[in-house]
Amino acid sequence: MSVTTIPCIRRKAFEIFFYSHQLYFLFLFFYLLQVGINFFCLILPGVYLFLIDRYLCILQSRQNVRLDSARLLPCEAIKLKFSKEQWF
Repeated sequence: MSVTTIPCIRRKAFEIFFYSHQLYFLFLFFYLLQVGINFFCLILPGVYLFLIDRYLCILQSRQNVRLDSARLLPCEAIKLKFSKEQWF
């Protein structure tokens, strides 16, 4: 997983980078097998917060947003302007 974070690999093979980072469940499973339940319980608060974050990302990705404008800045960055919903 860490090899895919090298910038040249990440830019040229983003799908490999992305899908390798979706293997966190396998990492947690093998971590549990390696260290046992006692040490695994030490990281459970972090796992819990991570799962809440993933759940909220899934909920927010279901919302439709409207893109008002897109601009290429001189520093080669893209500026996106979205409309703000009332609930946001």
